[in-house]
Amino acid sequence: MSAQNRQVLVISKSSIYATRLGIIFICLGFQPLHARTAGEAINIARKNAPSLIFFDTDLPGKELQSVLSVLRLDPATKDLPLIITTNHRDSSDQESLLAQGCTEVLTKPIDVAQVFQMLGNVFGLVRKSFRVPVLLGVEIGEGLREKSLDCTNISEGGMFLCTDEPLPEETVVCVKFALPFNNEQFELRAEVERTVSPDQHGTESGMGLKFLDLPDTVRKEIRRFIQQSTIGALMWEPHSKAFDHAFTKTNGVHKGSH
Repeated sequence: MSAQNRQVLVISKSSIYATRLGIIFICLGFQPLHARTAGEAINIARKNAPSLIFFDTDLPGKELQSVLSVLRLDPATKDLPLIITTNHRDSSDQESLLAQGCTEVLTKPIDVAQVFQMLGNVFGLVRKSFRVPVLLGVEIGEGLREKSLDCTNISEGGMFLCTDEPLPEETVVCVKFALPFNNEQFELRAEVERTVSPDQHGTESGMGLKFLDLPDTVRKEIRRFIQQSTIGALMWEPHSKAFDHAFTKTNGVHKGSH
């Protein structure tokens, strides 16, 4: 994916929701383009050659099938990854969308971590968990003379701890920490996934940890922290007439091919 091609075409009848999605994509390094209909999307795609299409819809079945057919037949859009967001949680409905040419199906509401994971799936990126910079103290259970280390970034998948004496890869440790503005102390098992020496790439020495058996409650707290750190504490009512959806929860990403 070339730098000049880091554009995402958002198809949504709601300009508010399109703006909200645009904020997420800007945070992830993409330029959002907005279309209200499939016809507008095709015209924009012909002029801009975006990297993918992000289709926000809750159209009735036959109408949705017609729109997807239009997008998959036109030369400007037929080969682009097509991501669809829907309120329908039924697995058979989602499988039907994949069969109609969608690359991924996301269930609303959508958040930045979910979109990051989707982009990782679509473009074959190694990192699937969105990480944010943070500075917090982490107690480490064993193996090091230092009993407290600085964490410099965190994701749902793990964290990076600064130390001049990183443990060997595959070492399992216990870490204790609390997220900023959260008094709850988390105690988790983690495995050393990679180490960084002081002379590598001019970066701080340390070790990247991968969380093991991460409870859903802790995952949600980390995801909430990432959301707030990335685009702020955006508080939209999930069923408000003024706002379509909220960012308070997330659901799985369904992988398919077209």
